[in-house]
Amino acid sequence: MRGLCLVLLSLCGCAAAPHHEPARYDIALAVPAAAKLPGLALSAIEVRAPTWLASAAMQYRLAYAQGARRDTYADSRWVAPPAELLERALTRRVMASAGQAPAGGCRLVLELDEFLQAFESPGASHALLELRASLYAPHGAALLARRTFSQKPPAGADAKTGVAAFGIAAALLADDLGAWLDALASGPQGFARRCRDG
Repeated sequence: MRGLCLVLLSLCGCAAAPHHEPARYDIALAVPAAAKLPGLALSAIEVRAPTWLASAAMQYRLAYAQGARRDTYADSRWVAPPAELLERALTRRVMASAGQAPAGGCRLVLELDEFLQAFESPGASHALLELRASLYAPHGAALLARRTFSQKPPAGADAKTGVAAFGIAAALLADDLGAWLDALASGPQGFARRCRDG
């Protein structure tokens, strides 16, 4: 009987313990915007992600111990899945410098390949952001250009430094995308006209 009472008391204590909510983080672009570029006329930026990046879990990898294993922080999460956060941040930064097309403009589709904090040692890590960018014509599914992008800014030993590093990674990515679009706009392939006129 005494043992049963102790078990019941233990369960009651667990139930009464305060529930700890994880910290939730957004992506703040940590690097000032580069000078505005003419760019291409864009109608939208869409970011897609594989199933393992479809949740708000903040993922990390201990490359120095188990390089093939993905873990998640128990006390830290994103406010939304990474693709949604990136889409919002990149739309604000890149679309601000893109040309405006009365009939819409080209579509920029970004396929996220990696978005995690990778640890080289217990005290050192980096934010790993990798994706493939595809530029599509305003109408239909004609692919105009494609390129891969990768950012690896350094971080520290915890989730908070990882969040800051992802802010840097997203800002650098936005500037790289803007420069790529500007190069396409000024190139001989006529992308500027196709994105402007459809």
